[in-house]
Amino acid sequence: MNSRLKPLKILPFEQCKTKLAEQIEFENIESDLIHQELNFTESAKDAISQIVKYHGLNREDEVYIVTTSDSSFVSSCVTSTLFNFCKVSRVLTEKTKLIFVIHEFGIPCNKVEALYEVAKKRKIPLIEDSAHSLTSKLKRQYLGKYGDYLIHSLPKTLPVKNGGLVIKTSDRFKLEFVQSEKVKIDFYKNLHHLSFSHHERIKQYNRYHSLIEKELVYGTVNEACPFCFGYIDTIENVKSIYSEAQESHIEMVKTHNKNWVTIPLNPWYSESDINRILKLIGAINENGS
Repeated sequence: MNSRLKPLKILPFEQCKTKLAEQIEFENIESDLIHQELNFTESAKDAISQIVKYHGLNREDEVYIVTTSDSSFVSSCVTSTLFNFCKVSRVLTEKTKLIFVIHEFGIPCNKVEALYEVAKKRKIPLIEDSAHSLTSKLKRQYLGKYGDYLIHSLPKTLPVKNGGLVIKTSDRFKLEFVQSEKVKIDFYKNLHHLSFSHHERIKQYNRYHSLIEKELVYGTVNEACPFCFGYIDTIENVKSIYSEAQESHIEMVKTHNKNWVTIPLNPWYSESDINRILKLIGAINENGS
């Protein structure tokens, strides 16, 4: 292991010291946010817990989970939190008491509109989990239009250590969140980084897309602001890449999908950082071409 190599971390907080964010105007997303009902929790998991408690789910109740890719991968942060209260299911049943739509790594789940109608008919809550992206859109609108709650994990987007954000987008339920003043302060202190984060992630995604001639996990992202770039390879190649990444101090996104190579899109990566990753996966040679 080469101890002289600079570690490349997934989360912004651990990488931003080496690169200052530019001031970029981005469709007034900052002002769009502050005019919504924002709730600041200790973490995204804390937000999930507060919602489930409020709606009184018990051990026999089920949460129906739907994801963008419909793969077997569901974040353990979500499932472990839900298992403290109830069961989880990948099918809709009579025991479903809450619908949980995961916009996987910031890529919108196109089933959310239909599931909104199901939730409304059954009079049960719908959570949109956009933990990895605060600026993704679906049909030209920011995520959260269909859910009663939109959950985001602030460290995934901004250079902060912790904190969850819940945007209430409907008035069907009257949950008052237990809020964290520290998280609120950190959020507003770092909100000006949001435009930079958005543009850098899309730029990095498009660069990987242009250089990698493999089947992509998500393809063209359109209105999304993705957290990572994923492509499909042989299990042997994936194992080799992840092993070499560990040796090279490059932190990769891990999922349960053994044939996915999932590369973090960290806005604070430098050009040389990105080239290290491209060389790791064989997209460019040692000369950078």
